[in-house]
Amino acid sequence: MADKTAKRLLLEQLASATGPLSIREIRERISGVKAVPDRTLRRWLSEAVERGALIRH
Repeated sequence: MADKTAKRLLLEQLASATGPLSIREIRERISGVKAVPDRTLRRWLSEAVERGALIRH
C-alpha cells in the first residue's frame, strides 16, 4: 500500500499549483510521489476530483 504521507504531500503541493500539471510534471516536481505507481497516483487524483478537491482540465 502506498504511503499516506506521499498522498498528503501530493494534495498539498497540487493545492498550491497555479495551473494544470501532467503526470510527468507531478513526478518531477513532487519528490514524495516518485516511487508511487502510476495506477495509484491516477487513482489518488481521480478520488480528489470526485471529492471536489481538484479540478480536472
